[in-house]
Formats: sequence, structure tokens, C-alpha cells
Amino acid sequence: MHALLAIALTMYPMRIDESIHLQLREKYGDKMLRMQKGDPQVYEELFSYACPKFLSPVVPNYDNVHPNYHKEPFLQQLKVFADEVQQQAQLSTIRSFLKLYTTMPVAKLAGFLDLTEQEFRIQLLVFKHKMKNLVWTSGISALDGEFQSASEVDFYIDKVSFSFLLPQA
Repeated sequence: MHALLAIALTMYPMRIDESIHLQLREKYGDKMLRMQKGDPQVYEELFSYACPKFLSPVVPNYDNVHPNYHKEPFLQQLKVFADEVQQQAQLSTIRSFLKLYTTMPVAKLAGFLDLTEQEFRIQLLVFKHKMKNLVWTSGISALDGEFQSASEVDFYIDKVSFSFLLPQA
């Protein structure tokens, strides 16, 4: 369970209870540092260790079952997870830059990250999309809610520059 929390906190940093934070640092401190540096093998290692056991809902053809049939659902989920990690590789770097500046031209910030302006705009949209969560406000269904940003950093792009929005208290 701590391994999955280490992955989640590396991808989406936030405040957690101090005792849990100490346990994480003690048990997975070196791996969390490697994940923050972008090492995909550590993500896969921790996911493989801590993920639930996946089952296939399809009955195999017992006349022609290959030896690793039981691993296929796990390998499929691992591939989906690895794709998600790859999509978010730049997000922690972008988050740190957004925390440093209140207003800056998009082209200049893209230059800091060695991206074209168009690639950087795409990464900003990915950042906005990945940080939105459906939060239940009221109603019967858990889906009765509104989307809210889970990031401590919010911004908008005005023609050629981005501006940082202060969090609402």
C-alpha cells in the first residue's frame, strides 16, 4: 500500500500526515527520488509489487493455452500504467516552473524546457487535464459533482503569456 502511495505522491505531490510521510521516506525514499528524476523502471517495479492481482474475464481456450496466459491482464495494466507515467513525465518540471513565476511569455518558458512553443502549450493542456478531478458536492450519485483542480498551481494563457492564479481560500 505504501508503494502505491509513493507513486501517487511522486506524480501528484500534496501534503500528507507526517507519520505516514516519515514511513514513506524510510521505506521508499531512494525510489521516490529516482521516480522524481523520471526513472520509468522504478515506477514499473513499485506498480508490479503493489498492484492488485488482475484476472481475465474471458475463459481461455484450454486446447491452446500458452504458458503465460495468466500474466496477460497484469501486463496489459502495466502497459497502461507505463503509458500514463510517460505522458506525465514533464508535468513535475512544469509544475515547479509555474510555482516560480507569476507571468511569463510562453515562448520563454518553453525555451527553459527545450520544447517548441506548440509542444509546451500541449504540455500545459495535459497538466490542466490531469489535475482535474470530479468532486462530489451534493446529490445521490457520486457523479453528482463538479470538476475542480487538484493542483496548487492554476494558470491561464493570454495570447502569448501565461499568468498564475492565486489559490482561493
